[in-house]
Amino acid sequence: MNYPAAKDVVVVLSLMSDAQMKFTHKSESFVVELKSRSLVVMKNEISFKWKHSILPVENKRYSIVFRCSG
Repeated sequence: MNYPAAKDVVVVLSLMSDAQMKFTHKSESFVVELKSRSLVVMKNEISFKWKHSILPVENKRYSIVFRCSG
């Protein structure tokens, strides 16, 4: 099956504690606050041109990541 609207999509479910997700592309960067039980959906340029990472956290945290590439 082909789902054109789902190409290059990354979905992150963040659980158990708050965190910060950092996005970097060339000389630009920004940080997004992730509350516990938040869901992040990244598609288009943010999912494949920008590097994304979770900054270190002090408490236990789980992350479930779903990726779909066309």
